[in-house]
Amino acid sequence: MRKSLVFGVLFLSAGVLATAVPTAASAATATTTATTAQKVTIQSKSGKLYLGFNDGIAVYKNPELTQLDHDYATLPAATMPDGTPGVAYDQIAVDASGKTTAYHFAGQGWASARGPFYTSNPFTFTIKNENGVAVVGAKAATIYTDAALTKSTGRNVRAGSSWQYFSYRQQLQGQIGGAYSYNLGGNQWISANGLKIYPNSSRDNNNTFIVNYPAHPTWSVAKYQLVNGTMKPIGLLPAKSQWKTFRDQVVGGKVYHNLGGNQWVLASTGTLKNNY
Repeated sequence: MRKSLVFGVLFLSAGVLATAVPTAASAATATTTATTAQKVTIQSKSGKLYLGFNDGIAVYKNPELTQLDHDYATLPAATMPDGTPGVAYDQIAVDASGKTTAYHFAGQGWASARGPFYTSNPFTFTIKNENGVAVVGAKAATIYTDAALTKSTGRNVRAGSSWQYFSYRQQLQGQIGGAYSYNLGGNQWISANGLKIYPNSSRDNNNTFIVNYPAHPTWSVAKYQLVNGTMKPIGLLPAKSQWKTFRDQVVGGKVYHNLGGNQWVLASTGTLKNNY
């Protein structure tokens, strides 16, 4: 039985980063049909590699990659600085020009450097500064001390609560846009999953608002006007009444829905009929 070194697949939340590599079958064909093995030099060099996506790659007993190994083995795991998975090697094979042709994994064997490896982290991300309000969804959100969400504080922010945020981490390269995590200040990060985000700048919101103050569902709630950056109460909206909304805006760290003209209602005093 031919040996295949099976790698963990790195799934991205909105897609998979695919790396075109030869399959175990094609790699074996290329090496076993060669008339002369490429001369290489073994160097004792350790390091870590990042993984792409693949369904297996041939593993060999020798650095020239001509003798297939026939036993299965697991890959020695290593963790990259940002929490992404990687693999550790302890030797390399180089050709006459000094190019790395193969990596050796302790207890496993040799794998072609043409495999799904990256010598530097391809899954980079950036931190974007932005102020606004994050509303937690139906489940409590764990607080982390890092943007990659690998170091939990053991604390949560409760479901349905609202928090000001000051920056967010973008999705990893290869994912489909959007944010990955939000900073609530002081390096307190929560996952973007399940959040409703309201940047301080106004955004469109074509919806229907239903008055429903959670603490007292039968109460009317205040209607406001925005005057010099401050919300001033100007009247009441009856319980269970419904109002067309046009946009949202954060004022004083709170989210308000615009009801047309200069009329506003505090988002936490009701619900939207059609969530977005």
